[in-house]
Amino acid sequence: SGCYEDYKLADTIMLCSYDPKVQKASVLSIPRDTYVGKNKEKASASYKINAVYRNGENIAGMVKSVENLTGIEIDNYIIIDTIIIYQLLLLQILIEIS
Repeated sequence: SGCYEDYKLADTIMLCSYDPKVQKASVLSIPRDTYVGKNKEKASASYKINAVYRNGENIAGMVKSVENLTGIEIDNYIIIDTIIIYQLLLLQILIEIS
């Protein structure tokens, strides 16, 4: 999520799938500036897909936006805050040092 504590946006949006029958994984990265509004004439930053997330308050809207954009039904989702990635990297560094 974004760097502003009071308003977090979705910085990275990925649609992932796995087919266990053929053991194949697929990942589609959706650019965060992808327009998801209905009226291009009145387009603004609030109609970008990353703004749909709105601090985690509109997860259902984000899922629906990705479904509408891709035509793929989403069964599950994962939200990973960037602070978690930072903490995992820091932990790895500390383990390697010790």
